[in-house]
Amino acid sequence: MTKKKIVWAVDLFSDNVELQKKSARQVVGLAKKLGARVIPTSVLSPLPFLFHPNLSLPDGRKYRAEKKEVRTALEKRAATFGVKPVERCEVLLAPEASLRSEVDTLIKFAQAESAEMIVLSTHARKTAERFFLGSFAETLLLKSPVPLMLVQPATEASGSIKRILFPTDFSVKSKNALSELESLAKSFGATIQLFHHLEYMTPAFSDNAISQSRVQSVMKEMCAEMKREKALLGRTWVSDLKTRGVKATFMLSEMPVYTVEAILKYAHKFDSDLLAVASETNRGVAEIIGGVARRLVRKATLPVWIVHPGETAVTNVISLPRNKKLARGVTV
Repeated sequence: MTKKKIVWAVDLFSDNVELQKKSARQVVGLAKKLGARVIPTSVLSPLPFLFHPNLSLPDGRKYRAEKKEVRTALEKRAATFGVKPVERCEVLLAPEASLRSEVDTLIKFAQAESAEMIVLSTHARKTAERFFLGSFAETLLLKSPVPLMLVQPATEASGSIKRILFPTDFSVKSKNALSELESLAKSFGATIQLFHHLEYMTPAFSDNAISQSRVQSVMKEMCAEMKREKALLGRTWVSDLKTRGVKATFMLSEMPVYTVEAILKYAHKFDSDLLAVASETNRGVAEIIGGVARRLVRKATLPVWIVHPGETAVTNVISLPRNKKLARGVTV
């Protein structure tokens, strides 16, 4: 039987030790629940560390760098934070001094190890600060085919996942994402809370030959039909999940708010422990304007599992459980 592994990405040069403690607590909880061993891992750029990859090693492992003092510091960090069981500690060297190169190095290593997920902390930078400084976590989010768990400053470490809110548009993409979520729900004995938000519709144009009252009547009929259709789909999906041994419920939202805000409000209302979202795969657009998944990662104060279904590999993103005091009244 293949041994499960979790890659714990550690920035040894970060001065936010408390944030890394949070990710460490989550790693410990996950390792225990999933029966996995942890690989504390640090990625270095070639400057100022003038290393060279060991090209004789297999792909993924060829990016391993040997730096005794860094490895020792990594081992001490894991021991100090109580991270165990530890498979081993790894110090990786990126081929180039760039954010993308560091991200690619970590991804290749995690793939070579067949890791269950990568756990790391993020400062959740926004707007101009994020644009100029870049974000290792967000770059990893856009590129990684390996599941991710992100630890943010506003979250609290907890390994308990009993209720998973899964917003869906009932598309094939969403269905594929749900199938990826089932095994996680079963591992934790969690209930999947299917959630659909009905967007408010307004007429794109008005024909003078049609009365305003008639337009409103047609719109009302369309909304009612859509509501019946989505409600039926929700009940069908719940029934399918229960047939496969997964506990599930369904909620239909008609709140006159944007989708992200509706998701966050319902997650708090129903005391969800995790958000699971099927994300867009158009990375070029996502990098420019961002998407629902990325905004949830930045704004949610509860776990977020982001799935890119339909690709060769599936990307999952999870951030830590919410700080309930901060969660109240959260808006987008």
